[in-house]
Amino acid sequence: MIRKLEWVSFLACLLTLGCGPDGSAAEIGADKESALRAREVEVASVVRRDFNRTLQSTGSLIAKDRARLRALVEGPLEAVFVDIGDSVQRGQALFQTRPVDSRLAVEFAEAALRTSRASLKELLAWRRSEEIDVLRAEVTRSEAEYQRLRNERDRAASLLERGAISTSEWEQARTVFETAEAMLEISRERLLIAETGPTKEAVEVVENRVTEKEVALAQAQQRLEDTSVKAPFNGIITGKRLNSGDFVKRGDEVLEITDLSSLEAEMKTPERYASLMKVGIPVTLSIESLLTERKGQITAVNEAIDLSTRTFLVKVRIDNRDHSIKAGTFFTGVFQLPPVRDSIAIPTAALRQEGGRSLVWVAEDGRARQLIVVAGEQDDHYVQIRSGLSGDEKVVIAGAGALSEGDSLQIFSPSE
Repeated sequence: MIRKLEWVSFLACLLTLGCGPDGSAAEIGADKESALRAREVEVASVVRRDFNRTLQSTGSLIAKDRARLRALVEGPLEAVFVDIGDSVQRGQALFQTRPVDSRLAVEFAEAALRTSRASLKELLAWRRSEEIDVLRAEVTRSEAEYQRLRNERDRAASLLERGAISTSEWEQARTVFETAEAMLEISRERLLIAETGPTKEAVEVVENRVTEKEVALAQAQQRLEDTSVKAPFNGIITGKRLNSGDFVKRGDEVLEITDLSSLEAEMKTPERYASLMKVGIPVTLSIESLLTERKGQITAVNEAIDLSTRTFLVKVRIDNRDHSIKAGTFFTGVFQLPPVRDSIAIPTAALRQEGGRSLVWVAEDGRARQLIVVAGEQDDHYVQIRSGLSGDEKVVIAGAGALSEGDSLQIFSPSE
């Protein structure tokens, strides 16, 4: 009996004095009380509200129109009339290759056309003539001139192969020979007509000859016109590759012209905004380097999604008629998108981020419950909840730091 009382006393001692390694019985009791005590939290109601939507993107401004102007005719540059930074007007002459050879080609083509037209006129007014002998002599002379110029052409071709003459000199020899060849054909036709009289077929041949000469003249005139290259639009000279006196081949770049009166911004936009981006939506471009903003609007939307980035291209145009912004300038653009109407929203303090997820704590029947949500637009005080809430919840906006699922809650509201 004594031993039993001693054992009971020993247990009482443990309970009152706390003989275990984790502390006194009083401390253990306090911990239990703390665990059972309700957590004090502040809550707010889920609301419905409108959100203004914006989208921010960055990029570089590029010129709407830019062209690299190239030589259209081979030869030495006779003159370059402009320099980098010069303003030019559409149609203004910018540079010119030497026009002498092209001008001679026009003169030859004009002469050939006049002769062909004269032959047609004579044919249509034909009558037998005693001048057949004269025409035969003309054919003889034309044949001799043809043979001489063919030899000159062949000699020029050989010299060109050896690099002893330029392409333009070879083309001049060829043009002169072709003119002589045409004159010989005309002389023979005139003699034939004088001897036999015109037929319907003969008239048609001469008419076709006139048409050929008209085409040849038009080509020669175009070549002459191409020796002078003009500005395709109003702009600024932004590049100069060659100078007066340089020899150019057809296609060599000489100048670059850029229209800076309007600039375009190309921005890659996330796929989720595809249904919202429309032509005409206003955009504000902030240009940090100039400490300025420019208003613009969407001018084009690419309907195709880039599969590698899941983005699509949007173009915005801004006015730059004062030329204060240079092409290539970096910008930040803000799109003013259609607002979100009557959407579920919670105070920003209620939204938590953990492990890449958006979470909220809600008070449900006096206990804590954690919900995963999808957040959307946000302003200074509220954040849109796209999914995860029904709209009737009370969300915890203060005191959620130590909450666990199912904790008992002591609830306060901001008005209390």
